[in-house]
Amino acid sequence: MESSSDENQATPSLNSPEEEINLYFTLKKTIAMKVKKTEKIEKLKLRIHAKVEEEILEDLPELFYAGQQLENGLTVMDYGIPNNSVIHNDSGVMKLYFKTPSNEKTFELKANRSDTIENIKFIIEVREGIPVHEYDIYYGGKLIESYITLDVLNINNEDTLQMISVPKEMQEIFVQTPTSTVKLEVRRAHTVLDVKKMVESMRICIPSEDCELFRGGEQLQNLKTLAYYDIKENEVLQIIRHVKHSIFVKLLNGRYIILEVAKFDTVRDVKDKLFREIGQAPDSQRLVFKRQQLEDDRNLASYKIVNESIVNLTDLGM
Repeated sequence: MESSSDENQATPSLNSPEEEINLYFTLKKTIAMKVKKTEKIEKLKLRIHAKVEEEILEDLPELFYAGQQLENGLTVMDYGIPNNSVIHNDSGVMKLYFKTPSNEKTFELKANRSDTIENIKFIIEVREGIPVHEYDIYYGGKLIESYITLDVLNINNEDTLQMISVPKEMQEIFVQTPTSTVKLEVRRAHTVLDVKKMVESMRICIPSEDCELFRGGEQLQNLKTLAYYDIKENEVLQIIRHVKHSIFVKLLNGRYIILEVAKFDTVRDVKDKLFREIGQAPDSQRLVFKRQQLEDDRNLASYKIVNESIVNLTDLGM
């Protein structure tokens, strides 16, 4: 069986000078062409001129890559132009518009196609006073990484780019303890328990398991995050140490047991302690104080359960 002529042709290796690459040329519109690395710039200009309509391009174009003008006698390979690059027919200076994170202002900036986003953000910081770390730049619905140049993004002259605020990674809050007010550096992803442990790390002698964190009278739950409670920069929280006392629990058989509790223990905490004492599952317990059934998520202080109060364990059917 004879091989086809196509199969007999040598295939250029990946890095061969004969390798064809895709290039994009931005004139009054963008055109795509397959180009050999050995092709001279002058021939490339002729091909471009033949490919586009005369009303778009009357004369041979001047070509620029990364702000550098391409000379007729040199080849694509001489300039090290990689696959999928964008070639322009101007010097590379662009007029762009940037909309600030708050949408309060849109400003104009002239930049070179070879400029990186990082360079542009530094220019914006100098001109507009907006720190580079406070925002990201988006174009075409995508985040533009700092190392990317305008040249590879196919951004058009007078396009508008969006500046989007970056959530602050760290923030300062204050915690009032029984003896002082301390300042902490926290992340919004930190939990309430994390904050209590930070206070404990400052050797204020408040073990994290023996205290509760409050915000304006609201007790904060250990496993909830600061973001959940929308704790803001410079906000003041209060930490209160547990004062241990004893309560009596009257069981179904009339017997009493004593539990050591704190005023901010929840009813669920009490049920867990009862489970450890008598082996009855928390979900099968019903606790009553002064004829009021106690809800799991409320603390003892909210029911005014104090030292030596009597709580009744009753039948679930009652």
